[in-house]
Amino acid sequence: MNKWAMVLIGIILYPLLACGAGSVADAINQSRLLFGFAPEHPGQGQWVWENRKIRSARYGDARHPVQPEYKPGNRPFGLLAGLGTLNLNLQFEEAGLRVVTRWKMKE
Repeated sequence: MNKWAMVLIGIILYPLLACGAGSVADAINQSRLLFGFAPEHPGQGQWVWENRKIRSARYGDARHPVQPEYKPGNRPFGLLAGLGTLNLNLQFEEAGLRVVTRWKMKE
């Protein structure tokens, strides 16, 4: 997931926190009870509620998103975990945009 997606997941907790949930953990429990699910913070990090704002300790908030530092050797995760290479070609034409995508999975 990209940094915007990480930030937006936490926004689901905002109404519960704004309406009086005592902590992020309480809001997560209320979400499970009310909706049958609760957002989980991906990777290493946690949701932080301070000054009536929700943010990710790792990815920031909607106004100030943060991209985690790149470390050599890190591989893509999630849907891209098995991807070895990806080529994306875009060409503007009179009728629109032509897109050609080629990928090769890791062996």
